[in-house]
Amino acid sequence: MTAAILAIVAALVPFAIWLYKRRAANNEDPYHQHELHREQIAKEIIHDDETSVRERFTNLQPSTFNLQHGSPANHHPRTIAPRRLDH
Repeated sequence: MTAAILAIVAALVPFAIWLYKRRAANNEDPYHQHELHREQIAKEIIHDDETSVRERFTNLQPSTFNLQHGSPANHHPRTIAPRRLDH
């Protein structure tokens, strides 16, 4: 029984070493580095897009508020709600 366990461990040790070396080599691989760089650029673009959308939304809020609440600058007869006549 002990010999069988030692044989399995002896077979797994080289496999574990191979996996470790493969991972180390993969991190140094130029293709892998290029992929990491492209992912970082994509994250920055997404972040910049979110920031610009927030800025545009913030800039649009006052004009949207004026349209909804009828400021004198945007006063137009079509924006006034009709009065209700109670009989």
